[in-house]
Amino acid sequence: MEHDEKLIDELSGHFSSHCKGKEREKPSPKIMLEPTEENLKAFKEYITYLWEDIPDAVSSYEAAELIGMTHQKINRLVKSGILNGANIMNKQYCSKQEIIEYICHPSKISIPVNKVLEKLVRDFMKIYKSKSKRKL
Repeated sequence: MEHDEKLIDELSGHFSSHCKGKEREKPSPKIMLEPTEENLKAFKEYITYLWEDIPDAVSSYEAAELIGMTHQKINRLVKSGILNGANIMNKQYCSKQEIIEYICHPSKISIPVNKVLEKLVRDFMKIYKSKSKRKL
């Protein structure tokens, strides 16, 4: 019976997500866009152009939709002081420019944290690369 317990201990974690043995290493995230000063500036210009028809102040719901987060996350960012916001008639508003600054942070463009930001970076890269080729 002792042999069976050792075998069970060895196999523990191989058939479920509850690994008791050695921890599995997560692959390191792939950098989508190098956060150079030039890339950050170009990405900021791209987003500013892309969102030119969006009002200067957006609700937390609208901001969340723009950058692929929940409105609760936007409200937490405002509450923690990462974003500035105003509460008007029980509705949280943020500056469009603040949202742009937030997503143009090097960590947000190098390794986007969600599908919406990933798509924004990917679309930017397509346009930016085609413009670079025309300059040559």
